[in-house]
Amino acid sequence: MRKLYIAALSVILLAFACITPTEAQQKSQTPFWGRLTAGPYAVGFRTIYEFDRTRTWRVTRGYEKPFAPDLNGRPIRISVWYPAVPDARAQQLRFENYVNPGGPKEFNELNTIMELREKVSSVYHDHWADVLKTPVNAYSNAPPAMGRFPLALYAGSLNSTSTTTVFVLAEFLASHGYVVATVPLLGPTNENTEQGRTPSDRERAVEDLEFAWSVIRTQPSVDETKVGVFGKSLGGIEAIILAMRNANVSAVIGLDATYGFKGNEKVMAELPDYAPRKMRAAFLDIRRDWDDPASVLNLSAEHAFHYSDRSFVTIKNMNHFDFDSDAMIAFEFHLPFGPTEMANPGRTRETAYRGYQSVCQMVLDFFDEKLKGDRSGAERLRTDVARADGGVLKHEDALTPPPSGAEFVTIISGRGFDAATALVDRYRREIPDEMVVDQNEFGNVGYRLIAERRFQEAIAIMRLVVYAYPDSANAADSLADAYIAAGQNDLARVALQQSLKVIPHDSSLSEANKQWMMKFEQTKLDQLKP
Repeated sequence: MRKLYIAALSVILLAFACITPTEAQQKSQTPFWGRLTAGPYAVGFRTIYEFDRTRTWRVTRGYEKPFAPDLNGRPIRISVWYPAVPDARAQQLRFENYVNPGGPKEFNELNTIMELREKVSSVYHDHWADVLKTPVNAYSNAPPAMGRFPLALYAGSLNSTSTTTVFVLAEFLASHGYVVATVPLLGPTNENTEQGRTPSDRERAVEDLEFAWSVIRTQPSVDETKVGVFGKSLGGIEAIILAMRNANVSAVIGLDATYGFKGNEKVMAELPDYAPRKMRAAFLDIRRDWDDPASVLNLSAEHAFHYSDRSFVTIKNMNHFDFDSDAMIAFEFHLPFGPTEMANPGRTRETAYRGYQSVCQMVLDFFDEKLKGDRSGAERLRTDVARADGGVLKHEDALTPPPSGAEFVTIISGRGFDAATALVDRYRREIPDEMVVDQNEFGNVGYRLIAERRFQEAIAIMRLVVYAYPDSANAADSLADAYIAAGQNDLARVALQQSLKVIPHDSSLSEANKQWMMKFEQTKLDQLKP
């Protein structure tokens, strides 16, 4: 009997051992995940509450009220999903934990604002109670998995609470070894809590996400050398701006982002630090396929990210709202789509359900390649696009960025001035509209070299600026300063004479500036007479 018992037990254990990781993972999934396959990690979830004390939130000067300083500052609620190993203390969460995660009393007002926004903006009012009690695929109090993982920051759409609109994708990424963080979108004050469409609203959202990054990057499970950003709708604009001014970002994804909507080009261009030539992060745009792309889309700005690896994906039979987790909730609870169905006649609850899962897979593929260095990610992306409804992928390789001012100094020192001018000419041929030599930036490099008494290098970079801007009086004047500092007065006089020659035709100068500069340059020239 004992041998029979041991044999039976061995069969049972063997059966469990033969269960593949995929089968085990699928059994643990919640209804909201559809056919998505979990990664090797369980998903932990926590909410971090911090105040950004560099910015105020509460109104300090109310009508007929005395000044009352805001000593806390702007409240930032950070939702974090992370790879975890659940133990006996871990508790599986329900959707209601995303809607109202609790927290310190100082954040009660913020949490109430977010909860009310959820109720008002949700498309499942009649099923609200059922949705709230539905389990999600994340655990509270779950110990983090060993190791450091790439960080993916998410920017939501207009007035999004972010947490509930991205939770499926966030859980999915976390199960595959990513830390995912997001913040709700807030207006400027506690009396004006809703987000608008102005450049200041976009800038405020970027600053909130950057503050969250400054908090999250110190967590022991975060690899701060591997950072990606993704955003939906207006959040796509914020994701791009964050990447443009934070060179540590390696990958950016836009999900049906409004930067591509015709007429919205200025929304992004008016933001501080918008500079397409500074975009270095790999870029992926995923959006619904329109009936007439030429009339409603304009992605020329994104195609102009010449120094970024760019991929553009379109999927048929999806609407703008199908790039949120709502697509999975709607399918699970058989919710009607209402008037939005008219925007795309081929779209149904089922196509939204399939489309959103395709988007989740593509986001994982892209981040795996660009953040984890997984070479199979690119091939998996092509495969997942091909499997999507009418999926199309177009790719544009990144060009090598031109040298910076400091790098041009090194090139001139090592290979000569002609090598530098040849580079300038080549880039101008290949990218006619691109500024290869930034006159102000390169000029600053030259004056710094003068201050360091590296006169020959200063002269070299100032000569390059004159080569790039032969009609600039300021460029010639700066070159003269470099020659004067080096004690080469004869060459300084030549440069000043060139400045005097081009001043009348320099379109960058006003008439008043031209008159002033003529006198200034002549005075400098007189002082250099032998």
